[in-house]
Amino acid sequence: MKYSIYIFLIFLSFYPMSVNAKNKSYSVTSPDGQLTLKVELSNEIAYSLLYKGNELITNSPISLKIKNGPVLGHNPRLRKHKITKTDRTLKPLFGKRTTIVDKFNELRLDFKGKYTVFFRMYNEGMAWRFETNQKKELIIENEEISFNFQGDPSIWAAYPPKSSFEHSYENNYTTTHISNMPKGIVQLPLLVNTAVGIKLLITEAALEDYPGFHLIKSKNGQGLQESFPKLPLEWKPGGHMNFELIVRQRAGYIAKTVGKRAFPWRVVKVAENDVQLLDTDLVYKLSDPEAPGVDFSWVKPGKVAWDWWNALNLTGVDFESGINTETYKYFIDFASANGIEYINLDEGWSNQYDLMELSSNINLQEIVSYAKQKHVGIFLWCVFWPLDEKLEEAMSKFESMGIAGLKVDFMDRDD
Repeated sequence: MKYSIYIFLIFLSFYPMSVNAKNKSYSVTSPDGQLTLKVELSNEIAYSLLYKGNELITNSPISLKIKNGPVLGHNPRLRKHKITKTDRTLKPLFGKRTTIVDKFNELRLDFKGKYTVFFRMYNEGMAWRFETNQKKELIIENEEISFNFQGDPSIWAAYPPKSSFEHSYENNYTTTHISNMPKGIVQLPLLVNTAVGIKLLITEAALEDYPGFHLIKSKNGQGLQESFPKLPLEWKPGGHMNFELIVRQRAGYIAKTVGKRAFPWRVVKVAENDVQLLDTDLVYKLSDPEAPGVDFSWVKPGKVAWDWWNALNLTGVDFESGINTETYKYFIDFASANGIEYINLDEGWSNQYDLMELSSNINLQEIVSYAKQKHVGIFLWCVFWPLDEKLEEAMSKFESMGIAGLKVDFMDRDD
C-alpha cells in the first residue's frame, strides 16, 4: 500500500499547480450595478458586456501575440483571480474640473506565462489591458482586439483617405451599418449604436511606446476588429507640402518593447444619450498619472488669439495686414485688452523646414518683448519633423527668447 502512496505523491509533485482555465467564467459589475462584464476562459479569453441585462457586446476574444513565443490569451491557464473596489478622488493639474471621482471595480486575472489581464468597470464604461512580467525585450506581432455585436448595428465612423495609417485625423464622420462598411481602416474614436439603442464609444488610453490601433470589419461579419500599423523602419518627408513623414519600409511586427510593462487600455464608453458621451473623464481616469517630482508649475493654461483662424484679415487698421510685426502687435493689443493669455504665430514666422532660420518679414524678438510688456505669451506653430531634427537647439533658442510654447502640427501617424 505504501508504494501506491509514493506513486501518487510523485504524480502530484509533477502536476502544475495552476488552475486549468478551460470553461471557467468570471464576472464583475460597475459600481452602480448597471453594467456587467462576463469573461469566459476556454481555449481563449473572451468577454461580453451587458447593460441592465441587455447584451451590448457578445463573446469577443482578446489576445497578445509574441514573436517566437506564445499567444497570450490562447489556451490560458489561470493562476489566480481577484476582484477589487476602488473609490478615490483625482485632482487634475488642469481641465474643466478641479476634482474627479475615480470609482471602479476591477477584475484581475493572473495567468501562467507571466501575464495578467485587467478588466475595469466604471458606471460610464469599461476597459481592459494586458500586462506582462518578462525579463527580456518583447516583439509584439499583433494584439487581438474584437467587438462583436448582436444584429447589424449602425456606426459613426471616419475613414482615412485611401485607408492609410498616415492621415490627419480630420476626416468627416459618416453613418452606416457594419454590414455596409467599406473596405479599409476606420480611425478612433468610433461610435456604435447597438440594437437596444445604447451607444458605445470605442477608444484607447495610456498609449505609450506602442502603436495606436484602427478598426476594420471583423472576418465573421458580426463586429469590428483591430488593425495595427507595423513598426516603421524607414521614412522620408512627403505628403502635403512635405510636412509628413511617409513610411517607406515597415517591420513584420507592430512593436518592440520592454518585457515588464502594462499595455494600453482598450476603452468602451457606454451612454444612453449623447450628453453622457461628453460628460465623462473615463480616458483621463485610465491615463497614467504625472511622473512623481516633475514640476508643472511653469505651465499656464489659457486662451489664444490665432492669426490663422482669423486669416490675418484685419480691417480698419492703418497698416497692411499680414505676416509682419505690426499685425502681431495688433493681435497682442487685442489679447491684452480682452484678457486672452496668448497669441499664436502660425505659418510664416520661420523657414518651415529649418526653424532656426527666422523670417525677415517680422522681428520675432521685438514681438516677444512687446508681448511681455502687455502680459501676453507667444506660441509658435511648426511642423513636427523639423522640430524633432533640431529639438535641443530649437528649444534652447526659443526659451532664451521668451517663447511660451509651441503648437506642433502634422504628426499624422501614431505608429
